[in-house]
Amino acid sequence: MAYPAVLILGRTNVGKSTLFNRLSGGRFAITHASAHTTRDLQKQPVSWNNKLFTLIDSGGFDLRPDTDLSAAVLKQIENASQAAEVVVLVIDGGFGWSQAENQLFKKLAKAQKKIIIAVNKMDSPAARNQSELTQRLKRGPDKPIFVSAKNGGGTGDLLDAITAKLEANYPPAKAATTCKVAIVGKTNVGKSALTNALLGEEVRVVSGLPHTTRDVAEYEIIFQKQAIILIDTAGVRTRGRTADQIEALSLKATLNALAEADIAMLVWSANEKIGLVEKTLAGYAAKNQKGLLLVANQVDKLPSRDSRELKHLEKIYRCSLAYVNWAPLLFASALKKTGLEKILDVLLQIRLENSKRLTLEQLNQIRKEIIRSLNFKTSWQKKISARLEQTPSPSPNFELKVDGRHALPEAIIKIAEKKLREKHGFVGVPLGLKLLQPFAKKI
Repeated sequence: MAYPAVLILGRTNVGKSTLFNRLSGGRFAITHASAHTTRDLQKQPVSWNNKLFTLIDSGGFDLRPDTDLSAAVLKQIENASQAAEVVVLVIDGGFGWSQAENQLFKKLAKAQKKIIIAVNKMDSPAARNQSELTQRLKRGPDKPIFVSAKNGGGTGDLLDAITAKLEANYPPAKAATTCKVAIVGKTNVGKSALTNALLGEEVRVVSGLPHTTRDVAEYEIIFQKQAIILIDTAGVRTRGRTADQIEALSLKATLNALAEADIAMLVWSANEKIGLVEKTLAGYAAKNQKGLLLVANQVDKLPSRDSRELKHLEKIYRCSLAYVNWAPLLFASALKKTGLEKILDVLLQIRLENSKRLTLEQLNQIRKEIIRSLNFKTSWQKKISARLEQTPSPSPNFELKVDGRHALPEAIIKIAEKKLREKHGFVGVPLGLKLLQPFAKKI
């Protein structure tokens, strides 16, 4: 079911993202004193007065774009405003009503949009009374809503005004089991372009400039009747020190998104080598037991794309990422829109593999094969008292418990993982394995 869209619009640095975070009850958009911090559309479901709607944050507008990037932001805002049922025009109460806001208001009114004027940064009653906007806006057709995104003042009134303008009742949907996928990688490898291609709409600003994406944004896609949440993140750099404070916040937000995700989709450019960033992120995903999908994007940049060349490249990539050889590797082109359906197919496969649970019979069979692989004498094998158990956890975790006095070598862990994968797959999923033998002595 498609819920009505409510778009937050305003000039740069009027507190749109802070208001978005306040209304949606999270910290999805990066907030900073610098202008143009938000460059992409953020979307979050909000429930209020028994109505569910999609709240959309946008980049700040100028109406006179002077760079390609702000032109892209403006285009994105125009597309979003066309689909929005309600538009919240945010104004800085301390700055006043500008010519740009007047132009935008007329533009929205001409398009017959339902408009709510939210005067932000009204952090106290005194600020409200002293604002030059107060008397001026009260003379308009709609009374403004005075809010303080910083301390939450007036946000309930704003939500009341929003839901009052929504035409139909939309009861909150029941929470469904979804799969969260964090799209991570270096800067400028096409992560946002890949997000747009998978969603089939332009929701992320795509530019040739590195660091275009600064926010972490979540988007839902329904594929084969299953919900997948795509989390697009800012690019990670190899520099140890980040001079730009906004990019430092982006890096932190990226790692937080990866920690909260079920699956990490590691993206790099197919015409580049695997570097420190890719190795670090892959290791982080494995260590934190996240599903992992490797995607070599931008194959359209390769001089040759025949099967032999791609197999050769895959071999090189696998050597660089040997410690995650269980992760599937795909080639794709966001620009040419190739390999996209395969990505979604594999994400759902990883999701299933992550929830796989083995029966007692299957575990016993694997245990026997593990013991046999040690090449001990039959008499020794019979003396080994061990059992393999799958522990209750969100990800596949196993314990090999040795009850007797005959110990097994630590190398048994790698053997156990190999046997588990040979028999039962666990494609794209790191396995947690522990060897417990508190009473055993070395053989």
